[in-house]
Amino acid sequence: MKNLKIFWLVGKHYHAGNTEMQWWKDYLAERDWNFTDNYDEADIVFFGSQSTLDEKYLSDDKFKILYFWGIPYFRLVDKSYMPELERLMKMVEKCDIIISSSMTTALQMFDFGFENMTLYPCIDDRTIDKVPEQEKLNRVCVISRLTPHKMVESVIRAVALTKNKPELFIIGIGDDYDYLKYAEELGVKCTIKDLGDEEKFTELKRSKILVSASVWESFNLPTAEALYCGIPAIVRDIPLFAEVYKGNVNYFRTEEQLALLIDDILDNYDKLEPAGLKESVERYTSKRACDRMEEFFGYVIKQVLRKKLDKNKEDRAEYKKIYDIEHERDWKYSSYMYSPDFERHWRVQHVVEVLTGKTVADIGCSYGAYTINFARNGFKVTGVDCSSIALEQCKTNIKKFIPELEKDVELVEAFADDLPFEDNKFDSAYYGEILEHIPEHLLAKSLREAVRIVKPQGRIIITTPFRNMHDDVLHLRHYDIGGFKQFILKEIEDKVNILKLDLIAENGKEPSCIFCVLEKK
Repeated sequence: MKNLKIFWLVGKHYHAGNTEMQWWKDYLAERDWNFTDNYDEADIVFFGSQSTLDEKYLSDDKFKILYFWGIPYFRLVDKSYMPELERLMKMVEKCDIIISSSMTTALQMFDFGFENMTLYPCIDDRTIDKVPEQEKLNRVCVISRLTPHKMVESVIRAVALTKNKPELFIIGIGDDYDYLKYAEELGVKCTIKDLGDEEKFTELKRSKILVSASVWESFNLPTAEALYCGIPAIVRDIPLFAEVYKGNVNYFRTEEQLALLIDDILDNYDKLEPAGLKESVERYTSKRACDRMEEFFGYVIKQVLRKKLDKNKEDRAEYKKIYDIEHERDWKYSSYMYSPDFERHWRVQHVVEVLTGKTVADIGCSYGAYTINFARNGFKVTGVDCSSIALEQCKTNIKKFIPELEKDVELVEAFADDLPFEDNKFDSAYYGEILEHIPEHLLAKSLREAVRIVKPQGRIIITTPFRNMHDDVLHLRHYDIGGFKQFILKEIEDKVNILKLDLIAENGKEPSCIFCVLEKK
């Protein structure tokens, strides 16, 4: 993420501590993500909630991502909300990708007519871990905005019904309803405070139970925070909690049920197994959530690069920059694939069998998987790529996998349509999965360059995905057998003989790659 800058918008704070989007940003910054406060220099705009959508950030061609937290159902049946909903949806339409906080909110977005994906948020587990364990009090904790749909008054009534009469500690801010007065009238000892993160987790760890009586949620992080602390949670029986927390929480529908559950937990508190509760929310820890976000952005980067590619196909410097970024991204997120022995390189044996002579030009060599395999098979190899990052990766792999053959490999930075070699230099040239990446206006010249650098009776081997069998966002085109033959005949029929044109397949799988062997006349 070093080469792409992200303008990351965090939603409104409803409490004294940070929001989950701020935690995410802070943790990702530690992983060298490149955030900027300058919108103009950003490549990606990340809207941390629908409340951050703003027309001034939606008007240009930057790549736009929205993290959608859902809309409470009671707003959707409120006619007065319809103009605001219409305005919101018009802004959502301008986003390139929509992420939802849960499947519950994802289904809502599908109902609005938008494709989206689910990416669960994170808890601030590192701050939780900083807070030491506390002496437990006879206390029920609520962490919530104080708004009607959170049903905090319902918790007050339930606590009033309990035989254990625990203290009620509420962390949050909100409407003007006098919860303290209401609790006093019902004989419930109640405290309400707005606390920063460490203070919040301190008070949570002093509590024996967390309760959420909300009738609408898009994720509900306090429940995950409580479970991570080993504190049992009681939640209203709504779809979101069943989706996210499954059988790791206690469910209620009525205040009487809630009161009974509170008493049951307090009566049997010494029998609880807090470690099991913590394990149930490991997937929501900062590391796991950041891993998910990095995996997602690995996909996003390619979308951003394709947008740039469509805009800058004729700009060599920009084209090179795009592929430098792509190689850096791929190296970071797919490093396990960089072994030349990895199974994805099954085509190499097909190629080695038809190479001729002693010298090979590997055009579009990338990180060197085929370059290394050619050298292992006794060839002198020249690896060529327009990306300096790819060549650095290739050099690293050569030193790692074939240090004894390093002298047999030369690496050259160049574009396929402008190769810095004399005529008739190589016995063979390999163009592996690069034709689909070359801009249309350079395609014919790149093919003619292949013919130029190969000796008479030398061979040019080309592999390219069959139709969309190996589809990639950065592919500019795909071929079938007929279309590929037509392309070859149109551009270089007078210069080559077609020795082989066929489909090849990985063992046990359907054909997925066009395999072409040309001989220079």
